[in-house]
Amino acid sequence: MKVSDLFRYETDSQTVRVCSCLGDRCNASVSRAPFVNRLAAVVALFLYVIYSL
Repeated sequence: MKVSDLFRYETDSQTVRVCSCLGDRCNASVSRAPFVNRLAAVVALFLYVIYSL
């Protein structure tokens, strides 16, 4: 499953607005803190792996 599949429906072409809780901008806009983006991605991946076990 791709990440984009989580936010799209086959019958609906409108995407869902996704924002993080870290205070950066929504929908993958350019952030001024790339370290925060990488940290958030690593934490999200870790939580996904832990909860999928």
